[in-house]
Amino acid sequence: MAELLPHLRAEYARWVNRSWTAARDGAPECLWQACHDDGQENSVGLDGCRPTINAVLAGEAASLLTLTLTLTLTLTLTRRGGLSPNPTLALTVTLTR
Repeated sequence: MAELLPHLRAEYARWVNRSWTAARDGAPECLWQACHDDGQENSVGLDGCRPTINAVLAGEAASLLTLTLTLTLTLTLTRRGGLSPNPTLALTVTLTR
């Protein structure tokens, strides 16, 4: 999976760089797209901020973050105190890259 991460990041960046539009005339910042580009025919909404693309890329961003953390962090949970009724837990976070 680590070898795919740079390609996944590049594809995400390509979409954002291609489609991002700044806020203007009271409209929010969003990922703009022509209505037929996301598999829909011309619709009442026509071109503009597309909820489908914004939702997909929000999911991709969350997935990229999770994948990056999974590949670069090692979490170790250690129980101290043996079989005592009140053991302590220690969490160690190690950056592996």
